[in-house]
Amino acid sequence: MVGKAVHGPLGVLRYDVNGATARVSVYLVPGRHGEGLGALLLHAGHRWLRANRPAVRAIDAEVLAENHASRLAFAEAGYLPRQFGLRRSLQCQE
Repeated sequence: MVGKAVHGPLGVLRYDVNGATARVSVYLVPGRHGEGLGALLLHAGHRWLRANRPAVRAIDAEVLAENHASRLAFAEAGYLPRQFGLRRSLQCQE
């Protein structure tokens, strides 16, 4: 699904549907970050899913911990934390 405005495309939402669950990916057009568009695209995607894929009951998303803007966009769109993951680099010195 491509999000568009008067001045052109805003970004893309992709849904990978598996039964009653979908996994969402969001990509904003370069230069359009920081405008609150992520949450707007997500809300538009929710409406599209309800109308076109009514069997979907939940949407999962994965956001890197350091991506604060993306975490904020998902929170503004009603997503709640569900998992907590950790990673350790073996490149660092002990």
